[in-house]
Amino acid sequence: MFLRMLHDTLASDHYVQACGRAADALVALERTTFDVVLCDVNMPEMDGPTFLARVQARSSEDARRIVFMTGDRTHPLTAAFVDSISNLCLDKPFDLDDVRALIARRVRGPARIAREV
Repeated sequence: MFLRMLHDTLASDHYVQACGRAADALVALERTTFDVVLCDVNMPEMDGPTFLARVQARSSEDARRIVFMTGDRTHPLTAAFVDSISNLCLDKPFDLDDVRALIARRVRGPARIAREV
């Protein structure tokens, strides 16, 4: 439901490719360059740290485009991860206008692409 809401909110202004699985997002990143990658820290099958490591191994530039989201920054593992990275991290719940503004600041050139994981 959260993924659908983000997609519907951002798709009016950007090309959005939503992936319900991190593995699918990795495949999409091999095929396409995205201006922004929105990724939850806690996901089934593959967590945010693992996702970041896999992206980083392939492309440090793509890894820098990831913006993490979490609703549990107080969990010790989540806090340690967020504190150890230079990527932005949005705390849930967040204001959708703030997400739109963040994406607008990150978008470069004529291709306006946002990405959700």
